[in-house]
Amino acid sequence: MKNRLFLVVLIILPIFLVGCNGKKIFAPSPSPTPSQIQILNHHMEEEWLDFSQEWKTQIIGEAKNNSGQTCTPIIMAKFFNYSDVMIEESVDWLTDMGSGEVWRFEIFHWGERIKRYEVWVEKIY
Repeated sequence: MKNRLFLVVLIILPIFLVGCNGKKIFAPSPSPTPSQIQILNHHMEEEWLDFSQEWKTQIIGEAKNNSGQTCTPIIMAKFFNYSDVMIEESVDWLTDMGSGEVWRFEIFHWGERIKRYEVWVEKIY
């Protein structure tokens, strides 16, 4: 009995998954990968805030969705101080970015002055 059930599952399951015409029924489209989001450009701007006695630093850039589908990329940045110590990670979500679209991103840090930063695509939803 177990052998017959196994044989039936073995025969029926591929037909169910692929269909009679050879087209896949349950084949989800592949998820976009971070390499399919291209960071086109970016730069850092800073401003001294007298009222709070701290620096406002922002990374401004543009990213392009080359994935062929709408997705939500997460753009990450690390901020380093003048002692070259990483003091903060921050993020910008580009929610529902359409295929082929170019979007602006802005990532902020408030506090001590920043010497350098790193920016990258962390993940895509």
